[in-house]
Amino acid sequence: MGIYILTFLILVAAIIPYLYATYQSYPTVNFTLLNRQLDSLKIHAEAARDNRFQPHDFSQKQQTFNSTEKINLFDFDPNTIDSKGWKTLGLTEKNIRTIENYIAKGGKFYRADDLKKIWGIRPDKIESLIPFVKIQTEYSKKEKFEKKPNRQPSLIFVDVNKSDSANWELLPGIGPKLAQRIILFREKLGGFYSIDQVAETFGLQDSVFQKCKNRLAFSNIPIQLININTADVNQLAKHPYIRFKIANALIQYRNQHGFFQSVSELKKVILLNDSILARVSPYLTTK
Repeated sequence: MGIYILTFLILVAAIIPYLYATYQSYPTVNFTLLNRQLDSLKIHAEAARDNRFQPHDFSQKQQTFNSTEKINLFDFDPNTIDSKGWKTLGLTEKNIRTIENYIAKGGKFYRADDLKKIWGIRPDKIESLIPFVKIQTEYSKKEKFEKKPNRQPSLIFVDVNKSDSANWELLPGIGPKLAQRIILFREKLGGFYSIDQVAETFGLQDSVFQKCKNRLAFSNIPIQLININTADVNQLAKHPYIRFKIANALIQYRNQHGFFQSVSELKKVILLNDSILARVSPYLTTK
């Protein structure tokens, strides 16, 4: 018996250090903190269960209603209702601004379903409003597709002797370069004595001139004249209807026969036929 007791005591003495080391390796559990965390998890779980059928966050961000305002549904025309009316129907300030911007830019509601074009309004809200939409006749679908008569713009007339390049550019087919050429040609001539002279401008196609002709006006202003008895060959040659060959012939004739008594005397100059003389005579003088 004594041997058994002694053996038991020896075994207990050997096991106790091992049990103590194992116990020390585990941290002390704070049961108070653990109970608090379990209560918190329980609260969150109940909240998630209650809110699982609630709308997505989008509705909370986009549609914030003033709980103090009473929502009433009534017949309305979305083209004419004011902001107060939209508020009564339950739309937010942001929704109302979007609609007002849409109408300000020329948008119209032709059908009740056109409300769906307005971004930001909840689909369920639109569906609740559609039965109350009553659009007036002038905004009906018929008006949307009705072809309106084209209004003819008032014609702009250009004075061939007074207009600047900006006025010429208002005519069909006349750009900045062509407008400058017309003005330069007018200056070299000394002014136009006929609307048809505009057609002689370099680079101006006859088809373009014909489109513009009915919008050209003519003011009878004094034309810059060249004195054929005092002008030298260079002055005469600068004129578009004379050039150097004819200018030289005029100077030669004048040197041989003296001053010209009249412009009609130019017929005696060989190079001046009736066609050339008819074009250039309005720009010449003997005095």
